[in-house]
Amino acid sequence: MLRSMRLLCIACLLCGAASQDRVLTDHPAHALEEAVLSVPGQVPPALSGDGQRKKLPTRKQNAQRESKTWLLTSEGLPCFLPFWHRGQKHSGCHPEGWCCLDELCERTGTCRGLEQAHLPLQLPRDVPETGCHLKSLGGHFEWLPEAAEASHKNSAILVFLLMQKGQSMSADDMRSLLDVSGELDVEIVFMSYAAQFEVKEAMGTLQSGFRQLANSSLKARHMMQNLHFVIEPADAVPYHACWLSSVIQAWSREKEVLAFHADQRELISTSAQGTRGGWAATVDRHVDSELPLQWAGLLCEGPSDESDWPWPPVSSNLQGFVALAARGECSFYQKVQKAQALGATSVVIFSQDDSPIFMGCAAPDPCDESLKISAVMVGKSVGEQLLEAMFPSNSSAVAVSLRFALKRQGPSMVALLGQGGGLWYNSFPGFGKLSDEIRGMGFRGHLLQRTKKLGELGNDVLRIPVLDRKRMPGSITRPWTLEQAKLIRDGSYSELDIELRLECEDHLDENCPPWDHELNLFVCTPGRSREPANCGASDDTIARWITAYGREGHWLTRAPSAIPLLTSETQSTLRLATWQEYIVTLVFWFRRSKEELTPQARMPLWSGGVFDLSYNAARHPVSFKAPAHASRIVLTTLITGHGWGYDEANCAEFCNHVHHFEVNGISSDQLVKDNVVVNKADGCQAQVSHGVVPNQFGTWPFGRAGWCPGKDVEWWEVDITQWIRAGEENTISYQAFFNGTEYDPVPSNNSHDLGFPAEIHLVSALMFLAEPGTAATRPGSVSPSIILP
Repeated sequence: MLRSMRLLCIACLLCGAASQDRVLTDHPAHALEEAVLSVPGQVPPALSGDGQRKKLPTRKQNAQRESKTWLLTSEGLPCFLPFWHRGQKHSGCHPEGWCCLDELCERTGTCRGLEQAHLPLQLPRDVPETGCHLKSLGGHFEWLPEAAEASHKNSAILVFLLMQKGQSMSADDMRSLLDVSGELDVEIVFMSYAAQFEVKEAMGTLQSGFRQLANSSLKARHMMQNLHFVIEPADAVPYHACWLSSVIQAWSREKEVLAFHADQRELISTSAQGTRGGWAATVDRHVDSELPLQWAGLLCEGPSDESDWPWPPVSSNLQGFVALAARGECSFYQKVQKAQALGATSVVIFSQDDSPIFMGCAAPDPCDESLKISAVMVGKSVGEQLLEAMFPSNSSAVAVSLRFALKRQGPSMVALLGQGGGLWYNSFPGFGKLSDEIRGMGFRGHLLQRTKKLGELGNDVLRIPVLDRKRMPGSITRPWTLEQAKLIRDGSYSELDIELRLECEDHLDENCPPWDHELNLFVCTPGRSREPANCGASDDTIARWITAYGREGHWLTRAPSAIPLLTSETQSTLRLATWQEYIVTLVFWFRRSKEELTPQARMPLWSGGVFDLSYNAARHPVSFKAPAHASRIVLTTLITGHGWGYDEANCAEFCNHVHHFEVNGISSDQLVKDNVVVNKADGCQAQVSHGVVPNQFGTWPFGRAGWCPGKDVEWWEVDITQWIRAGEENTISYQAFFNGTEYDPVPSNNSHDLGFPAEIHLVSALMFLAEPGTAATRPGSVSPSIILP
């Protein structure tokens, strides 16, 4: 009974602190429990003493990447390098002409006279030029690049799911893969790193599980033909049989493995997750002796209520010990920093579930001040077992020690996207998230297919590249020339799609900035723009995106209301602005459509601001006369809510503020913009098929007010022509409400250090469309100013 109470209590320890005060237990960079415990939002740009923005630390990037090499045996199998034999380390072929093919050297191959060569496939987006021929249950799996190119399915998705020895898949995970196979043109190839004699049985068991589920429907049975179960070990496939071996070699990583011992017997051996961003030391692979373990509690500064713990009080002397700590109450950096101050050699943190994560660092912690000891995370059950072993019932404490080791582990997923999308990389979020990853690939495939078709439309499309893989350290500007503006005027284009790619060094997640931040594209023109030198006003905005938590993004955003701003007869400036550094590609796709009307003018209305009782009072009705030649008038807006952790309603990122417009005193449901996905646990996750980057870090699945991390913000447009009085003065008005009334923020008793007050970021305008070649549509307006071609 006492044992059960102890296990129950440790579960309370892991979740209680955060759930009581609703404050994050870790900083928002990579915390998994954020989506359960509280709802952290965007982090505001940090300000230095002079009020200027300063950068928060991001993940460290390699200034120069060394090209990887490998050594193939005469059979085409990659050697495991370096390997040890009789106390000697070999970084190439053994003098006797052989090499190890695995870590334990249980398999060897002949390499006499062979030399190391560059890996043909090393990075995401690389495109295989050779095929794959693999033995599978009941036949063969074959993929040929020329066949894929010739097929009408050349936007198809190919996923290799590479399972570790003994790894299994739940029925829910199997069902989700069958579902996504029915939605998209995807083939999934299952493989295992198990030994040759184990693979066939493992694949047979997996196939049987899928078949049982597939028998429930005809559609699911049909999807089984897209699943392939390979009976060759994943790390024993020769390169001439499949290009996959090159990717496995390039993407293998050394993973922390911990072996715990007590009374000269092994208690637990488990894999662990380390740190990201270089804020702590790495695990020392050369440790030869076992290190003593000491229970250290939460390892947070300040008082903690430990009176209810069934364990002995934590020790304040960690000199020479590895500290065992529970996750909760403070950041990873703070835990490791305190352990270092107490003399610990390393820290083992156990999580609140059995899915340990890579531990990140974020402001306000001084992440650039790297700590001198290492830290790893293990699952909750491991922590429970260790505490039970260290403090057994009715017995004195038992000494527990551990040994660190590093074991090379191949990737768990390798995917290939058609349309030239190349290899697809993810640090593998687990089987439960794999369907989202595939849907994200599906969105990218459709986007690539769409841009390819745009390029094939000839004279009906004008492609203007603005940026081509340029490094953007927060913001970047480019001239918009008179020649470019004239091309738009003369072309009578009715639509504009803005293509944006945000890439990271080597296309790797670990090289991406960690935060979700607003990114805006402005076009500024002297004489029209209020601040052309700064180029950042609401009236100058032509597109908006929100960057992803620690991943790349690629979108094609419709923005026809930008066309009037890009046709000026005065030299203009384009400015793309956010806060973090990316490698950016920006392309304008102007096109003619069946729509005979083209955007001729844009009249700005209101901008946003702090969302409180003064918000509506500051936004007066606007009067205007519709241009005589305007055949259609469209209200066009970007509305996103920001601010969280400051007031009780958690506005304006996580509250449903509703925006009402009226035209000539007429209200309509068509003129109401709300945010129905706010606070839905999967509000943004459900939009992966529409452009949300899947499996980000942080709280990406949660619904937001008008935006999602890792997605473009779509223009909200309403045709208001039916309510316009031709030749007369018209009035349009706007107000925003929360729960049906003006918003009166109530300060929260549990505010967050990184939170900030509610803000509405609003871009609003009237777009006037007319037939090409008609007289200039010059709207008359009392206020505000008018934007003309």
